[in-house]
Amino acid sequence: MGASLDELVGAGVSPTLLSYLAQYLSSPAAAQPAPEVNAASNDSTINGSRVDMSKWPTDADVALSRGVDNAYGTPAAGFTEAGVSKTREVPLPKIPAEARRSFEGFENYPLKTTTPEQADRVYRQWLAAQRSPTASLGFNPHRTVSSPQEPDRQLTVAGIQDPKTDVMWYDRNHEDAAVHEAIHRGITLLKNSGFKLPYGNEEMLTRGLMLRHFGELEKRKEGIAEAGNSQVQQAQQLAQSDYFKRALDAIEAAAAQMYARKGGNETVRGPK
Repeated sequence: MGASLDELVGAGVSPTLLSYLAQYLSSPAAAQPAPEVNAASNDSTINGSRVDMSKWPTDADVALSRGVDNAYGTPAAGFTEAGVSKTREVPLPKIPAEARRSFEGFENYPLKTTTPEQADRVYRQWLAAQRSPTASLGFNPHRTVSSPQEPDRQLTVAGIQDPKTDVMWYDRNHEDAAVHEAIHRGITLLKNSGFKLPYGNEEMLTRGLMLRHFGELEKRKEGIAEAGNSQVQQAQQLAQSDYFKRALDAIEAAAAQMYARKGGNETVRGPK
């Protein structure tokens, strides 16, 4: 039997995720996405590629959440204090070679003092992950490395999740990639627990959940990052299928249950 909702409240699980848990634990098929956070209505530009950020947490959301210390006791807590916390990073040009080595030696990646920009970036990512039980299950900055923004350089991928080493990497040019990879990791954790995926293509499941919670955020409107648009379009077509919708529901329900059994967080600690 997993932890009760009352126990999760005491463990510091966010109210947003608790609203999901309450629905999924009672009736998975009836569960609806969490209410949208306040967000700007205009597109943003990331390295020349216009992106619909209307469903992504804003600086105002971060300030409001910080004001009531929502992240206390969560995996994000030790990574959201500028000048105090540390962030693992690797230069952007090295990532393809590092990925081929499956991120072995992750613990030896240099720790850099977290800048105010990175602290807020991780906080936005944590807030966004709370909208999906699968993303919440997988989100863990302790197992994440990122590359600093380089405006004139981009790779053909924005993030990587490596099941072998349990490491996630993302390009800070695309901060939403951290949540995409957290969904992948959440799916990996479910599979490792014996859960049988109701649909075999994990990338489509991940794209489907990103579409469900963030709309066309991953669909770059121009620029080099357009490479992933075909996958977004495939997921949009699949999303018209009741079978695919039920598959996403089943994964979110299983993730909510696993999250509850783990007592709310994979790593519970306060700010450092």
